[in-house]
Amino acid sequence: MKNIQLYIDNKELDYDVSSGNFPITIDYAFEDSVDFQRKKGSEALDIDLPPTLKNSKNLDSFGSTAIFDITAEQKSKNIKDFRIVAFGDEIFTGKVIPKGYKKQFGKIKSYKINAFGGNADWTITLADTTLYDILKHIKLDFTKDNIVNSWNYDGRNENLPYVFAPVKYGSPLDFENGDDRSYSMENMKPSLSPYWMIKWGLSLSGYKIQSEFLDSDFFRRNVMPWVWGAFLTSEGTKYDIHKIEAKSQEKRRIEGSELENEVNLNVTKELQDNNSTVVGGDYQYINNRMRWTYNTPHFGLLKTRFGIDLDFDTKVDFGSHITIYLNWFKNGNHVKETTISHCKAPALGSRSDSDIRYEWCDFEVENGNYIECSIFIDAHETSKATVCRTNLEVISFKTEFFKIPEGGEVDFSNYLGLQKFKFLDLFRGIIDTYNLSLSTDNSNKVILIEPTHPYSLTRNLAQIYGSGYFSGKTLNWTNIEDIDKESEGVLYAETSREYNFKFKEDGQDGALKVVQDRNSNILGSSKYVFADRFKDKTDFNNRFFSPTMHYFCNDFQSITGISPQLVCLVPENISNTSAGEASNTFEPKLCYYKGITEGVGGWKMKDQKGNEKTYNNLPFMFAVNYQKGGENDIALSYCDERIGDKETSPITPGLMKRFFIQRLAIMNHGIWNTTNFKLKNSHITNWFHREHIVLEGVRWELINIRNFNPNQSESAGATLRQWVPVSKRDHDYSFPSSDSIKTGKVTTGDKSGFDIVYNQLICLYGDIPREIN
Repeated sequence: MKNIQLYIDNKELDYDVSSGNFPITIDYAFEDSVDFQRKKGSEALDIDLPPTLKNSKNLDSFGSTAIFDITAEQKSKNIKDFRIVAFGDEIFTGKVIPKGYKKQFGKIKSYKINAFGGNADWTITLADTTLYDILKHIKLDFTKDNIVNSWNYDGRNENLPYVFAPVKYGSPLDFENGDDRSYSMENMKPSLSPYWMIKWGLSLSGYKIQSEFLDSDFFRRNVMPWVWGAFLTSEGTKYDIHKIEAKSQEKRRIEGSELENEVNLNVTKELQDNNSTVVGGDYQYINNRMRWTYNTPHFGLLKTRFGIDLDFDTKVDFGSHITIYLNWFKNGNHVKETTISHCKAPALGSRSDSDIRYEWCDFEVENGNYIECSIFIDAHETSKATVCRTNLEVISFKTEFFKIPEGGEVDFSNYLGLQKFKFLDLFRGIIDTYNLSLSTDNSNKVILIEPTHPYSLTRNLAQIYGSGYFSGKTLNWTNIEDIDKESEGVLYAETSREYNFKFKEDGQDGALKVVQDRNSNILGSSKYVFADRFKDKTDFNNRFFSPTMHYFCNDFQSITGISPQLVCLVPENISNTSAGEASNTFEPKLCYYKGITEGVGGWKMKDQKGNEKTYNNLPFMFAVNYQKGGENDIALSYCDERIGDKETSPITPGLMKRFFIQRLAIMNHGIWNTTNFKLKNSHITNWFHREHIVLEGVRWELINIRNFNPNQSESAGATLRQWVPVSKRDHDYSFPSSDSIKTGKVTTGDKSGFDIVYNQLICLYGDIPREIN
């Protein structure tokens, strides 16, 4: 029996044992040694397999040109599960991808495959997974009670993975009055939990999370404001299937016997017909009325607006008159009548009237309801009249929008815009925000996720919350170091001298653009400056999240004397919002939901029936809390943030100093050790490698293992980086400086070339783009 077995989709493979050596070596990489944003895993590359019957069968005849794989999934070339078991220990679990084959004398000589384990196992599986895939199961009734109940969000309830916290979007908070004096329920959109999204996403690949940080009250309260386009309205959702638009085939002349009737304007030529409701369906003239029916598929109770553009040209003389009425019906019952035109001629002479009129009417509809629109001509033609006629044409009859009314059902499976965002991109953004490191125990399907080093969740950076990925425990490998082989200490200099931390750019965020353009800086960014041996500049860009803007709603100030701080999401061209909420799409943002909070201002909420309630507290969500006491909250900004308007205002540390500075200190110190160790399976199956490696009393972090062969006594190569404590120098060379944060002006002297201008993530009310009239 072989001491080592290879399995592909749980079927054993043959390998060449003629040399007596196992023909595979395994590499482990904690992260890329140069670009730490790239989290790696285990891999075994260029594995050569003999062309046995068993291998050919288990590889689905890969390489047999006489056999054509025409299956949709191309099974012979696709990704498969892969395991290596050595002396009873499962030392590798992951995925295998066929790479190629060699032929000689017309026959397969060998197969070559590549295997990827560790983090690669689930990243390969989830490569095409979108936010839609992990959120589509969510359903809720859009009611005031559910909105108010969501304010109790703490991230602990899987059935409440969202909070309806007030946000300033492009529209006025109060739709009816066009101002910000009350918050309309129609503006409410859910902010979503990244914790539950990550948990659900990883569970799709069969993995569980092990993380003190992700399970903390702080991270559980992280939320992402709604930036995915339409929410209550239909643009970009499945509701679009019920949209219709039709028009008259030609302008009709109506006179004589057709007067004083509902008239058929021959509206049969469809411009949009997503659900076969125009031609050959239920949308047709019935009793001379245009009709739309809420067919299947139905989405529960919806509010819809119908609009009609009517072109008319009327002429009468000698006392005759024509009045044109527009009538709306629901399920055959009359709802509304509008006078489009009243044209009456004098006793002698004529009158004419012409125009293009747009009229609309809103309805709440349920499955099977039908809406009708008709044009009625009321006319009187005198005996002396020579003309009494009107020309009519429907330029457009259409559904303007569908909207979920109060009491309707919100079903996330309808939000197709979520398909544009990849789950792994969200995960990368969280990694980039909190300097997360991760490693995977493929055997037990567990992913360990923690900030790389100890971190603080309070204003006092010396008050450590968690140990970080490197736990502080140690393994002494002094006795297993292969000192017979040459080792090398390298002074690390692969990064650039100026390391700039930035969020993702958001060209759609109008408030962000106004403030950045005015101050010629990049909000929320920070910089760390390495020693003189480093050169040039490098940007660390968050791969998912963009800066979050705020504003103070002064229209609510009279409630408690304090203007509440709201997240502000306004498109650069606010006039786009008149075309629908689909234009309200931004790069994702990350916030913290503090809960129902006293002392930060009150607000008013108006439900869809016009009922208004005043609150003296606020469901408070922010990226940075600029209100009094905000220095005690974490700022979701890479730079330190000033809480207040004065030079003496307190400062709270940003993400860079809380989560990254220990890593930066190690990089700046720069001692990398490339050496060799006589490793056993037990060293490899310590999947997480959280311990510091001790060599002759010095602490190191293990970065990678190379060329481990479980069937050989040959030592494996490894790279370690020396741990050092954070020093005063590390804080002194972090920017913007405290002077810049206090005054908004960069420092002078030897650091003046490195300092950056600081501005808060706040826009003035006058900075918010206005609709272009």
